[in-house]
Amino acid sequence: MKLFDVLYNRAHKEEGPRPLQKGILRFFQIIWIEFWNLILLNMLYVVFCLPVITIPAATAAFTAELCDMVRDRPRMLVHRFWSVFKREFRQATVLGFIGLLILVLLLGLLTAVLFFLPPIFTYLLLPATVIVLFLFGMAWIYVYPLLVITDLPLRHILRNAVSLSLMCAKHAAAAVLVCSLIAYYALLYFPISIPFLLFGVLSLLGLVCTFAAWAGIRDHVVAEALQNAKTSLLDDADEWAAIWNS
Repeated sequence: MKLFDVLYNRAHKEEGPRPLQKGILRFFQIIWIEFWNLILLNMLYVVFCLPVITIPAATAAFTAELCDMVRDRPRMLVHRFWSVFKREFRQATVLGFIGLLILVLLLGLLTAVLFFLPPIFTYLLLPATVIVLFLFGMAWIYVYPLLVITDLPLRHILRNAVSLSLMCAKHAAAAVLVCSLIAYYALLYFPISIPFLLFGVLSLLGLVCTFAAWAGIRDHVVAEALQNAKTSLLDDADEWAAIWNS
């Protein structure tokens, strides 16, 4: 495949619709179909994260690309990434600051429990702190997909993320466990794992989270929005019919 086809996903447009697998098979189908795009997206994400302050906006653009892959939507990868990066910069940065603040507080609490409190408090507080940290991870996998898929205000994004993590706890917990395992081995073999981080691990982590998050967003956010839109259209139709008949 030519470089232009990889960058702008032209082959996907020319192939037309293709049969999609369901469940976990769909996840592996995405990896098979989007293999080179995932590598390119990983490198693009690393480059855009280098200024550090741009990490949240880069994560939003990164997530938007992964959402399109999960939804099997044609796209122009580089153009789409840059467009979402610019459009969501402010809101993504605010969300990133909120997430970083919560993470620092939780990690600080975990450090205090492990190293500065008497053993009796460690035994009592350590499980609770780990559970809260795990629940935070479950909720956070929904935040950036909700940002790029919906036009909800930030407070509603955070509220919906928490609600979805509880309603779809099985998917969210599985995603956090898989990502924790991948991240553990990436850190365990660091710096040997650096090439993998640059060319694939970040995309794999993002795909796991986005794949898990999309099921809940599709069933509880998008489906509800479509139903409300249909109801609104029916109400408008009834109103116009009443005006016409009068």
